[in-house]
Amino acid sequence: MPPEHDEPGFTPIRPVDVQPLGAPRPDSPSPSSSSPSPGPHPAAQEAPGVAARTVLIAAIVLVVLGLALMAGLQWLSRPPAPSAAQPAATASAPAEADDPADPDDGAPPAVTATPAPWDNPEALQARARAQALADTLAERITALEARAVTQWAAAPFAAAQAQQAAAEAQMRARQFSAAAEQYAAADAAFAALQTRVPEVLREALNAADAALQTGDAEAAGRAVALATAIDGDSAAVQAVAARLTTLPEVMARLRAAEAAEQAGDLPGAEQGFRDAVALDGEMQRAREGLARVGGVQAKARFQQVMGEALTALDAARFEAAEAALSRAAALRPGDAAVRAAQSRLADARRAQRIDGLMQQASAAVADERWDAAAQHYQAVLAEDAHRAEAQAGLRRAQPRAALAAQMHTLISQPQRLYAPAVQAEAEQLLASAQAIAPAGPRLRGQISALQAQLAAARTPVAVRLTSDGATEVTVYRVGDQGRFTDRQLQLLPGRYIAVGARRGYRDVRVEFEVTPGQPVTVAIRAEDAL
Repeated sequence: MPPEHDEPGFTPIRPVDVQPLGAPRPDSPSPSSSSPSPGPHPAAQEAPGVAARTVLIAAIVLVVLGLALMAGLQWLSRPPAPSAAQPAATASAPAEADDPADPDDGAPPAVTATPAPWDNPEALQARARAQALADTLAERITALEARAVTQWAAAPFAAAQAQQAAAEAQMRARQFSAAAEQYAAADAAFAALQTRVPEVLREALNAADAALQTGDAEAAGRAVALATAIDGDSAAVQAVAARLTTLPEVMARLRAAEAAEQAGDLPGAEQGFRDAVALDGEMQRAREGLARVGGVQAKARFQQVMGEALTALDAARFEAAEAALSRAAALRPGDAAVRAAQSRLADARRAQRIDGLMQQASAAVADERWDAAAQHYQAVLAEDAHRAEAQAGLRRAQPRAALAAQMHTLISQPQRLYAPAVQAEAEQLLASAQAIAPAGPRLRGQISALQAQLAAARTPVAVRLTSDGATEVTVYRVGDQGRFTDRQLQLLPGRYIAVGARRGYRDVRVEFEVTPGQPVTVAIRAEDAL
């Protein structure tokens, strides 16, 4: 079946129903639906005229159908329209290519019937595929021309266009399968060029950067122009184009900075390189120069600061040395010389602390502040556990500190000496203290004070007891005293309890303390009747 409906511009013609002569029209009323008439019907009288008109109409319709069919066959058999990218001259190629007859043959060309496209479904599919590829090629060519393909791949682009032209020639020759293959080859060639666009752009940018680094404005301009033609909206392209505009000023700053560096003007050279970097941060020559000059200046500053630190360290000005070493460490973090100087500073400070502690310990020993001396010696040994002077001093200071503390406790609490056990302890302490020679003033004073308090604790004191003569009085640890009105006793220092008892009265209890050298009077009377 011919694919009329698949071809654009073809309008199908509906068939006309032709009635036989004398047959009633479908839309005419049936004789049975009309009223019966005894005479002949008027339509029957007009039958010959109607039949003539019907035959005429049928003939016209057949002629129109034939003309329409011939027009459709001619449209289907015409070659396809050339693609948008094909030059106009290609569309006017001579029609002799369609004739397979040999022009040198003397025989007249054979007349062959051109098969209709719908008679070959494979040809129809090949034609559709070829036309689709032709449309794709047009899009690819437009995209490549927008990327300035003729500036970086003119020969491959022309070769692909030649393949496209060959494919279109085959289309005109109705060699659809071959045309589809040729279109596919051209499409692959154009696609390969499209895949190269990012690489070509990257190469152009790299070439521009390389030229800018060497100061070659002409080469950089060519590379920037190509990159701009490929993708002028790219941020990278715009950035390298901006670098190109500042290249003259950058090169001038670079030359001035390098001249200053050669002349020994390091601050001026540093400023020049810094200005060049500010104009073009990607200029390696400027960045390297800035790093180089900065390194030389940093080395000079480091050496100066280290000299200040070592001078202060030799003079035992440790605070100044520490500040200078901190600056040196900031200039060169982790530098071995800085670490060595810091270690030397730590040792010097440690030695200074030890000397100070030893001096304080000696002063405490001279003042017989044995507890303080022991603490200083312990601090020295915490810094240097093998310090012999501190070890010997600690062995001497600790026993003296313990003895002094015990004697101080008894002297400050004389009431403890009232107990016989404490008196024995005091005797032992006195013996130990008196065995030390030579004894310092502080020790001699402690010995004298303890001896005096021990003697006072052993001396009785006069105690007067008064009563009413009716109360029985008893003094604990002394004995019963009976009834009396006034009685004298000699009691050793200490605490005592006296109890009075009387028949019919509540017992009375009196506590009193006897202190050395201070007589005391105690009244004991049971006066609370039951």
